[in-house]
Amino acid sequence: MGDAAGIGPEVLIRAAVSEELRSRCRLVAVGHPEVLARAARLTGSSLQIDEVAGFDSLRDRMTSPNDAAETPILLCVKACEDDVADVAFGKVDRRAGQAAYDCLVAATKAALAAQIDGICTAPL
Repeated sequence: MGDAAGIGPEVLIRAAVSEELRSRCRLVAVGHPEVLARAARLTGSSLQIDEVAGFDSLRDRMTSPNDAAETPILLCVKACEDDVADVAFGKVDRRAGQAAYDCLVAATKAALAAQIDGICTAPL
């Protein structure tokens, strides 16, 4: 998700609706679903954010890269505290920094445990 107060969530949303990217891989966000839903609204995207319980439950929810739903869906593993949803865009806030750190650690651990194939960070 990157910095919840910065451009990270918007970058992630724009990437998640890219047909070219969706045709090549199955995207999963590691962040807070409400922060991503807010970014989707701000960008005018119809992207649906679906929270999953954890990395272990991804396999049951994944579709093939070529599956195209009418409304694109982005799965989100919530790996940070709920207070980050109250962080305002464009404002320095320790909660945003903590959430970025927590999400990066969670994604890294999942990659090292082979629960996901790789990670790509949004702007931190």
